[in-house]
Formats: sequence, structure tokens, C-alpha cells
Amino acid sequence: MKFGLFKFVAGVLQVFAWIVLVVGVILAILSLAIPDYYWVNYYSTMPMRAGNMLGIRLMGFLIFLIGAISSWAFLLTIAGILVVLISIDQGLSPRYGAVTQPAVSPPGPVCPNCGAPVKPGDRFCQNCGAKLE
Repeated sequence: MKFGLFKFVAGVLQVFAWIVLVVGVILAILSLAIPDYYWVNYYSTMPMRAGNMLGIRLMGFLIFLIGAISSWAFLLTIAGILVVLISIDQGLSPRYGAVTQPAVSPPGPVCPNCGAPVKPGDRFCQNCGAKLE
């Protein structure tokens, strides 16, 4: 099975996950850095005192930060699952590299040219026609 599209999607997910994390952290920092008067103007219809603005800013910070971290972890998990599925299909172990199967040699003599089994006493290979010695 070909997994070219899955490899592409896994790579895009990994890049997108890091972008989401960086943007989320920037938004979280901006939510703390925005001055109190902006929040007061934004919530001008709500009866609040200036002391509540810090709470709103901290909640915005936590919401952006937790959202960014959870989105980042989710996207990297999906990308990791795709990478593992690809490596299982291709016979690769993500940790140790290629998984090799022990070679099973056929019983008896084999053709030196193609490796097909030959009968003792044959002068030519029945598979490739090479001369046997």
C-alpha cells in the first residue's frame, strides 16, 4: 500500500501543530498585555469594576494557553499515529529502523544465477537456463 499522501499529511500536521502552538502562546501573552481600558470599552455594556479586568485578562490568558497546548498535542498525536501506520506497513520499526526477516534457503542445491532450486544432476537451470557446474 502506498502512503505518499499519509506522509505528506503527517508532515503538514506536524508543521501546523507548531504554528498553532506559537500563535496560541502569542495570543495568550497579548491577552495579558492589552491595557485595561480596552477591556473596559469592550465590555462597556456589562456592569464591572476595574478590579474585575485582571480576572478577565487572566482567564483569556489561560484559555488561549490551554487551547494552544491541547491543540498542539492533539495534532502531534494524529501525526504520530500516521507515522506509525506508515512504518508498520513498510516493515519499519520507528525506533530501530528496518525490520529484517531471516532468509529461508530452499533445501538442496540452488542455481547460482537466479537462486531457484535445482535437482541434483541437472546441467541447466529449469528457471533461467543458466549452465550449472
